Amino acid sequence: MTLSNIDEIVVLTVRQPYADLIVDGRKIWEIRRNSVNYRGHIVIVSEGKAIGQVKIVDVKGPFDVDELLRYKEFHFADETFLRPYSKGRKLWAWVLADAERFDRPVDVEIISVFESPLRRGRLIVGGTKG
Repeated sequence: MTLSNIDEIVVLTVRQPYADLIVDGRKIWEIRRNSVNYRGHIVIVSEGKAIGQVKIVDVKGPFDVDELLRYKEFHFADETFLRPYSKGRKLWAWVLADAERFDRPVDVEIISVFESPLRRGRLIVGGTKG
């Protein structure tokens, strides 16, 4: 993919190894504590860099942890992560499609909260933040 500075993007920060699994198209459910109304492209940020993009196409749930464990091949999260993360509450599965890894990680500047935990930002290609 050829990258250029974009005025505004929607950003989701994801920890590793889940971020790599998403942009490689293997992780097709992102487990979150809340649902979102947004559908469309998001840029995946991990360790402070944009590493790829994907589309949110649906949201399923809410699920309890035992239900989610039946779908581990979609989200890759195990019980040792899910139980503490859920804090006893039900969780949502954001359904992802059309994953694409960028040729190289790119700086990203966060502008504002969009629909938590989604944020608005811009890519900084070939330059520096400032």
